Amino acid sequence: MVVVSSVFAWFLVHVMNIDVLNLTGEVDSGLPAWQLPWQFNRNSSNATDWEGPLEIAGELRDGLIMVPLVSILQHLAIAKHYAGDSSMAASQEMIALGACQFVGSFTGSMAITASFGRSAVNAFSGVRTTMGGVVTGLIIIFAAAILSPYLAFIPTGSLSAVIMFAMFYTIDYELPKKLWASSKLDLLPYSATFFIGLFANIQTGLICGIVLHAAILLQLSSQPAIAVEHHPSHTVVRPSYSLLFPAVDRVRRELRAATLLGSPVILDLGRVRDVDYTAGKGVSGLVGDGEDRAALLVCGANKRVQHCLASIHGTGFKSFSSVEEALSSVKQLSTTV
Repeated sequence: MVVVSSVFAWFLVHVMNIDVLNLTGEVDSGLPAWQLPWQFNRNSSNATDWEGPLEIAGELRDGLIMVPLVSILQHLAIAKHYAGDSSMAASQEMIALGACQFVGSFTGSMAITASFGRSAVNAFSGVRTTMGGVVTGLIIIFAAAILSPYLAFIPTGSLSAVIMFAMFYTIDYELPKKLWASSKLDLLPYSATFFIGLFANIQTGLICGIVLHAAILLQLSSQPAIAVEHHPSHTVVRPSYSLLFPAVDRVRRELRAATLLGSPVILDLGRVRDVDYTAGKGVSGLVGDGEDRAALLVCGANKRVQHCLASIHGTGFKSFSSVEEALSSVKQLSTTV
């Protein structure tokens, strides 16, 4: 379709002298010369206007952060989409992307990242391995070196049609229904990313979706699920997930309420994978040293959590392997007293 439309555009413009199509326009032929990144587009007739790397960096300002960030986010999002259920080495992708950016800077290349449109065209064409990138690169080099004069006659509408048609196969039309049925909260970042990317641009959509999802995760981490079991002889408090800074107030509030009952309180950390310094400091203030029956006792903590609490609490910290062992310690103290 692109070839046919290009021939038709050439016939209209050069034979019929009818200029009604929006064409790609002239493209500089040949491959770019290798030189330092800040030496491109210099005006050799006026040496005083030359800019070095520091001046160019000053002009870019926040673009020095935003361009690499958007490039990495978009690249990883596309790689994850086409990886499907297979594993994706994010560090490997970022190393490859950084190498491309570094080498491309010596040829005056634009900022490099993956493209939803080009990736969709590759996938729709049957590409299944990274060798497809090598073939695509060779085609681009061949086109830039030989076919550049003829690229000017490609109608932009034809290129858009190819990309848009290929993108239809990358959309999971059933995903909103699945999110609504399983987790309605996930519809917020999904909808924000989709509509902002549709009506603004993909980069803004990705950033807004990530920020919104991070805000949701922060809210969830500040309100962890805490199960409180009241027994005649003791109270067991079982927090879920990791205990991090946003959850300190809620955890301390639950523990203080339990200790006011007067019975021994056992903090079961069997479901907690990690504790940061602030949360550990908040909990350690209520933890007993194993000799105070009224204090809080800790059990079920993994090695990482034990090390964190012991480092913060200091000498005398004791962690039990189970609720039963903690209760036995309380009974022994009661018998001793």
